[in-house]
Amino acid sequence: FSEMVCTVLKNVTLDLTSVNSKLSRLSEKELRILSMLVNSVSVKEIAVVVGIQEKTVYVHKRNIMKKLDVSDS
Repeated sequence: FSEMVCTVLKNVTLDLTSVNSKLSRLSEKELRILSMLVNSVSVKEIAVVVGIQEKTVYVHKRNIMKKLDVSDS
């Protein structure tokens, strides 16, 4: 590989390591909720599937975003 390709691959690997590190901060329930959120499942549907209140889904969403260092803006 060229030096440029190696640099790009190294950066991708570092990014994936960072993502994996952040995802490991999430509980099993948070990972489940995150998966549903990224698949455009509504908060109402998530609440029914997980067996929690809608406002609890919002609490989990806020905690997920905090743990992943993501803002809503």
